[in-house]
Amino acid sequence: EDAETFRLEGNRLIEIGNRASSVEEIEGQYMGLVKYTPEGWRQVKDFLGQFDSAIVDKMDMTSLLRGMIDIGIEVTATPIVDEWYEVDSEDDLNLYSTKEILFSSPSI
Repeated sequence: EDAETFRLEGNRLIEIGNRASSVEEIEGQYMGLVKYTPEGWRQVKDFLGQFDSAIVDKMDMTSLLRGMIDIGIEVTATPIVDEWYEVDSEDDLNLYSTKEILFSSPSI
């Protein structure tokens, strides 16, 4: 019910963070990692510069990416096909600590 869109064309992010009306609109999940080139960082600063600091302070990353896409700034994505775990709290860490894969050494 609160699922959000995440859609790509090739490696270009074309939609993120809108309310999904169907599962087909969800092609992945934003995992919270971002890498900027120097030019990309300039574009972020220019984009944020058009807003009052109170708005910028409350803006989440999904809203930033969606806003940049909406004005035509190209945002590329790198798919991660392996398992990954989101750890936002000590409770998350405690939950995942029961999963052996997280703390086991890779076999060679």
